Amino acid sequence: MSASTVQPTTTAQRLAGLDAVRAFAMLLGVAYHVSIAFIPDIGRWYPIADRSPSDALRVFSDTLHSFRMELFFVLAGYFAHLLIERRGPQGYISDRLKRLGIPLLVVAPVVIICDWLGRSYLANQHALSATFEPADHFLLRPLYLWFLEYLLLFSLCGFALISLIRAINPKINSTNWPLALPEAFLLLAGPTFAIRNFLGEATPAFSFVPQVSSVLHYGLFYSLGFILHAWPGSTAKFTRLRWLAPVGLVGLLVFSTRENRWSPEMYALQALLTWASVLGCLGIAFSIRTIAGRWLPFLVDASYWVYLSHYPLVLALHMALRGVDAPALLKFTIDVLLINSVCLLIFSRWVRTSFLAPWLGVRNLQATP
Repeated sequence: MSASTVQPTTTAQRLAGLDAVRAFAMLLGVAYHVSIAFIPDIGRWYPIADRSPSDALRVFSDTLHSFRMELFFVLAGYFAHLLIERRGPQGYISDRLKRLGIPLLVVAPVVIICDWLGRSYLANQHALSATFEPADHFLLRPLYLWFLEYLLLFSLCGFALISLIRAINPKINSTNWPLALPEAFLLLAGPTFAIRNFLGEATPAFSFVPQVSSVLHYGLFYSLGFILHAWPGSTAKFTRLRWLAPVGLVGLLVFSTRENRWSPEMYALQALLTWASVLGCLGIAFSIRTIAGRWLPFLVDASYWVYLSHYPLVLALHMALRGVDAPALLKFTIDVLLINSVCLLIFSRWVRTSFLAPWLGVRNLQATP
């Protein structure tokens, strides 16, 4: 489909698709974190190594790790610029502090303490992974909440960037779009490869101090989303990239099965497949016109809460089932279903209509399945 045949969607339609894909990326995070305990030889990086390791779940985990947060940061950048347009500088800063800063300050201490208590319990039970170096020491690290800190950092940088751009050219519109072909963004695989190859893999979960490689890596994806909303006429062009999603995702799946995936050549291939997956998912997002039914709007609203609250349950179930002699895929499925069910039940019964709702961006208050 050529760009000329694509009919522009309304802002509400574009946001419906972006909301749905963003929620999907966040809910995949639950499955990703559950899968970690089943990765063979994970003990060095994770305190709980399940007695039923699974190569299939390792491949699943590596595939998600290669595109999920990159896609999330593109969407976050898009919504950040939208907020600047809608609410102005003061409203934008207020929203970012409410949606990102407050959850970080409230949830991070709970998660850090749960992590410490869990490792201490495992150490006392002599069940801690033998090769896990931090053992039961108290560790001040963001774990999976690192994304909130980086989003705050990128939000401030994005605000400064758009202020500079407007100072140079206050009449930004689609005619200023520098690239006629959205496929050209596949060229960003080049700097993505360079960051990974020369600065190392992004590992932001281990420290509250921003990591150079992580800032550059995820900042590149955030910048794409930010720029896309700055040139609104360009988004319709991305619908033709939907075909890249299955190509990129299947490619990442196959890539994750390779044993020699740690060479520079394979890093370059992974970077290309990551960008193909992200751009393809963007094409799907911009193609979705509405979120139908009752379950989908509910899941979109609940996704942020589920992602913020799920990790203590992941740890608890990993500890409870670590010694159970059962197939890894069965335990994985039970964990994912149980964690999501508990989080969604709490959201539906209490969180959705509580004082927490504005912090979580809940809008569809009547969208209960």
